[in-house]
Amino acid sequence: MKYVVILLIGLVMFFSNPSKTEFTSFLASHIRTEMQKQGETEELSNFSGGIASLFAKNNLERTNYIIASTYFIDMSTFRDFGAEVEDIHMLGIFKTFVPLP
Repeated sequence: MKYVVILLIGLVMFFSNPSKTEFTSFLASHIRTEMQKQGETEELSNFSGGIASLFAKNNLERTNYIIASTYFIDMSTFRDFGAEVEDIHMLGIFKTFVPLP
């Protein structure tokens, strides 16, 4: 019985493993929301979310572990322009994203 439960959980994890497209959509939405919380206009926050999504599509490294994935974005391009930004490390599991240290 416990093997059936483990198999079912594994199948749910397999089918809910987020894709690159889902991650870039999450990132754009998250940036839009955070900018609006800080009082930025809707136009500026939408523009920034779109730019972040485009940057992520071109610089995203996804490691697929079948039941979960890790995502990495090297932010050194922004650091070259003087921004104090850390690289982005995320875990995608069950269609959600969790920051990794």
